[in-house]
Amino acid sequence: MQLKKYARYQVDFSSKWTTSFGVLMGLSFFLRIVYYFGLKSLRDVGFIELLTSALVGIILCGGTVVMLNVLRRNAPGLYGIIGAVQCLLVFVVTCTTGNWGRIILALVWYTLTAVILLITVSGNLPGRLLAALMFAVCVIVRLLFFDLGHLGIISWVKELAVLSSLSAVACFVMGLKPSKHGK
Repeated sequence: MQLKKYARYQVDFSSKWTTSFGVLMGLSFFLRIVYYFGLKSLRDVGFIELLTSALVGIILCGGTVVMLNVLRRNAPGLYGIIGAVQCLLVFVVTCTTGNWGRIILALVWYTLTAVILLITVSGNLPGRLLAALMFAVCVIVRLLFFDLGHLGIISWVKELAVLSSLSAVACFVMGLKPSKHGK
């Protein structure tokens, strides 16, 4: 089955959305470093969280900032894959909570969000707003319903890193522009 191609996107480096994407990914990178190497003992972190949120999360966020701001890579597909992997990382860490309601919700929502992101970046979905809204909903739901009022200040640092990376991907989608080279 061949999907209809609506647009071919490129990164608009002059957009405030793209600037926000870089800043929020940088913030997520910084907060993950502070949390895992400054505030938390690595002995107290489970292996899955250490592998996903710490190691892979730090590499993805730092690599994204370098690709966007230093190398200035115009690679929407690559940034889209990074956003999809961010969804996967959040889902995997959610699985460690043991709360089956959250796990099922995360499985459905983050999978759907990642798929919509990849379809949008590939130009097979008209417009970018749906993908950006799905990431915005992720952030809002995490803020409102995930017991953030019960988190201590140290746990907030980790949660802000996750919220920053999800918000960054929403900004990335809005920072895309259709290429003048056509479909």
